[in-house]
Amino acid sequence: MEFVSYIETRKGKKLLKVFKSKRAVDMFLKKNTDKILSKSGIESVGSMSKRDWDSKEAKYAVNEGKKRYYQQDRVGSAKYTISYHDGKKKHKDGSDFFDIQTFKNKKDLAKFVNTLHKGGFVYGFNESINESKTKESKVIQKVYQYSKTEKKFYDELAKHEVRIGQRDYAKFIINALRGFGINPREFKRIPDAEEKLYQTVSKK
Repeated sequence: MEFVSYIETRKGKKLLKVFKSKRAVDMFLKKNTDKILSKSGIESVGSMSKRDWDSKEAKYAVNEGKKRYYQQDRVGSAKYTISYHDGKKKHKDGSDFFDIQTFKNKKDLAKFVNTLHKGGFVYGFNESINESKTKESKVIQKVYQYSKTEKKFYDELAKHEVRIGQRDYAKFIINALRGFGINPREFKRIPDAEEKLYQTVSKK
């Protein structure tokens, strides 16, 4: 009989992995439970027979996570690198699996990012984003989390501007300011708004 492991979040239960025996799922949970529970938003971990899962839980389960991607430049020999998670693929420990694409020029990079956007992907490093009022301000928080020096923070914003274009970037900055309760009209120049965003997230 097959068994499944699952996690429980505020949104509901989510299937992690299917196993061929109860012994296999027990060994998996014994090895990985602490690591899984250390992730934000996960309330509990459990297991049950696949038959029970299919008949009682599957139709109520959270089937997919958030489709997301992030960019890193000059990783090894690659000029541009995009890592992206389709909301489904998992590592053996239940963590999200990211596929990777590398690019030699900005034209091919922009084309691929555009394809991701059309497929419902959003820019972000992690599923567990701190609460804020807009998705743009959540992105700003994540950029700061991974780029805490002021220079790295501005470098990441510059990359984001290249990805989405100047017009959409201006809208992004406006919505990010609103997400932190800041009036965008106070800033006539984008660099001044970027500085305010850095000051805001670095104080939190």
